[in-house]
Amino acid sequence: MVKLRNAVALGFCAALLGACEHYGAEATHVEDGFELQRAQATAAPTDPFSQGLHSGYLDLAASEFSEGDYEDSDRFARRAEAVSQGKRVEPEHPITHRWIPLEHRAELFNGVWRLQRALRAGAREWAPEPAARAQVMYDCWVQEQEENFQPDHIARCRDGFLAAMEEVEALQPQPEEPAMMPTPGPYVVFFDFDSSALTSDSIATLNEVVADANEFNPAKIMIAGHTDRAGSNEYNRALSQRRAAAVTDYLTSNGIPAGSIAVDFFGEERPNVPTADGVPEQANRRVEIEFAK
Repeated sequence: MVKLRNAVALGFCAALLGACEHYGAEATHVEDGFELQRAQATAAPTDPFSQGLHSGYLDLAASEFSEGDYEDSDRFARRAEAVSQGKRVEPEHPITHRWIPLEHRAELFNGVWRLQRALRAGAREWAPEPAARAQVMYDCWVQEQEENFQPDHIARCRDGFLAAMEEVEALQPQPEEPAMMPTPGPYVVFFDFDSSALTSDSIATLNEVVADANEFNPAKIMIAGHTDRAGSNEYNRALSQRRAAAVTDYLTSNGIPAGSIAVDFFGEERPNVPTADGVPEQANRRVEIEFAK
């Protein structure tokens, strides 16, 4: 809506031959697409990962420019320019950087965690090209999902991200000794508003927890329940306890010994995404699961 409103305003200003000079200057600074031309003039970095980010963000900027989305074209162009300057450019956070429809937040949240885990493990060095492609496609997915009106574009970016991540993870060096393999996780299970019922996505994550626990045999499985900030402190604390209990019951019913599970619950005290009191937020309605060695 902001992009459409600015485009209409700019067209109106042009019709009046400069009568809206002040608005035009403001809009030009943010959305005129001139960032693309400046970014295209920057030098490509020398390392393969940064080269992939630089060219990928330039491609996204050019694509958005061709669609008339000058705001996002500028945004991607600035990321390409920052990479050229040697700055560390991280993947976009789907909650703090964009407004994502609630029903898509959990999927994007898990995607960025998967990507960041690989980057922290050294994917920039051992899989530079696919790691760069994964980050560019993830940022593309976030941008298209925020707009949420071109399903073919959303699918292209999401599928590109998932394919690149599979390539990254396939290239990850394996430790010489199995005992040195990193502990899997952490895992996050999300819940619907004011609910402690497990969803199909939650169950899929918990099945992964069960499989990994059977393979890695952690000394302890740490479970922590959380809520968003809608409702009273007392109610949310009880709700976070019920969510933690639902996860615990599922794990124990699938063969995980109750003695290996440690449970805690925090209500609304530790939001993953800071919000004002009373604001519902899907990313905060969660149970976090970690393995302890």
